[in-house]
Parts: sequence; C-alpha cells; structure tokens
Amino acid sequence: MPTTILVTGAANGLGAAFVEAYRHQDQTQVFAIDREQISCTHENVKSWAVDVTDESSIDSFVRDIKDQPIDLVLHSAGIRGLVPHLEQEKHGDVDACETMEAMDFATLTRTFNINAAGTFMLFRAIMSNLLKAKDPKVIVMSSRMGSLGNN
Repeated sequence: MPTTILVTGAANGLGAAFVEAYRHQDQTQVFAIDREQISCTHENVKSWAVDVTDESSIDSFVRDIKDQPIDLVLHSAGIRGLVPHLEQEKHGDVDACETMEAMDFATLTRTFNINAAGTFMLFRAIMSNLLKAKDPKVIVMSSRMGSLGNN
C-alpha cells in the first residue's frame, strides 16, 4: 500500500534531508511544502509553496491534495526567532540575539505566528487527511528555542 509523507520546511535543513531520504522509496509519495516553491523533479515528490501563517495558502494546499490520506507528517517548518538587526550587529553571536533583553515584540510575534500558530493552523487543516490514514504519525521538530531549559 502506498505511503504519503508530508514534509514541512522542505526547502532546506532537516526538511530537505527528509525529502531526499524518502523520494527514492518505492510506494512512497512525498508532499513537500515550504514558504517558497522548491524545485524537485522526482516523480515521487509533489511540492507547494505554503505560508503556514496564511490560512488561504494552507487551504489552497489542502484543496490540491483533496482526500489523500497522509500517513506521516515530518513537521520541520519554523524559524529561530533572532532579532534581525542584532544578527547583523553581533556577527554570528546567536546567544546575544535570543535573550529576553534582546527580544523585541515584532520578532516574538513573528516567531510565535510561524512556530506555534502556523503549526496549529496547518494541523487543523490536514486533520481529515490524517484521519483517513490507517495508522497516522506526526513528528514535530524543534530547536533549542523550544526548550524551557535553554530559555
């Protein structure tokens, strides 16, 4: 029986690695989404540009996949949440860009909208596709930004 895997954050990092790992498996269909269209010409991969903070973008993706069961979600879409002007000023000193003192409201809001609200909106939209699968699995990845111990 064919397996359908949804990979979010598919343009780079872990998401791109997952697409690469699964695209050669027989009987596997990979749905790859990222905020920008990715280029993958493999017959087992279909890709979409999806902004997880935009319900109409998510809805367009869900309309395209229709009633396709999703067996596995590898959710790696997300951002680190570094204050943009500090990234430039601190030249790679990531720790200096992610403290409570450094954080500004705009960066906090953008990070929350992508990492938390975007995750919620995407999973709410694909819930019926997950429930159509025999034994669906969801894996949500995070960085140390999601760690209580590091924050």
